[in-house]
Amino acid sequence: MSRTPFQQKVLIAMLPTLTAWGFRHSKPLYFARGDGPWAHMLFPDLLRFTRDTFTVSYGLTFPALEAELANATGKPQGPGLAVANELRRQYHFAAPHSVPEAVAQALADLEREALPWFAAVRTFHDALDAFHQQRIEPRLASSTPDPRGWALYGLLLVQAGESAAATAWLSRAADDLRKQWYSLSGKLTRERQPGARIIRADPFDVSLLQLVDRRLSGVVSGLTRE
Repeated sequence: MSRTPFQQKVLIAMLPTLTAWGFRHSKPLYFARGDGPWAHMLFPDLLRFTRDTFTVSYGLTFPALEAELANATGKPQGPGLAVANELRRQYHFAAPHSVPEAVAQALADLEREALPWFAAVRTFHDALDAFHQQRIEPRLASSTPDPRGWALYGLLLVQAGESAAATAWLSRAADDLRKQWYSLSGKLTRERQPGARIIRADPFDVSLLQLVDRRLSGVVSGLTRE
């Protein structure tokens, strides 16, 4: 596996502490902790358009969901943070030899900010609550629908065995994903008006809808048997 000089230096500086915290390293600078349908994850990354400043993101990843989406779309999904936070500081290194010092500051901040957050997420249902708080709740009052978020939440609820709740969110997502979008005067609308141009559905959304329909069929069948 080839790494940039920055990635190599960060890996060497971070790995002992993160290993002691129970994290495993994966490509290129992802560190995960957990073996079930969800896991704690963190990764450092250079700020865009810079070569001497990095940030550290942390949160939750859902490997089983990523695998399900990859199988549905035919494209790799993740690893990525479905619930994402970022350390408040940015970390600057004036020269390559100062990377370990910057990493030491980041690790201290991770211990202070991220580890307590991780400690509050101990079960799959804790992880679901965190997803709901970050992805679902802020958009419930919005006029802009979030069918992808609803679908992902429903798929996670299926994995958790919450059939009734999963059905509600998957149905909501499917209803919205089936709606047609139009473009009129540079704006998106759901209303077909004179001069409006049909927007072709995103291939990911097409695959997601098919997956949602399959899961809905299975969940509803299970509820019927109950």
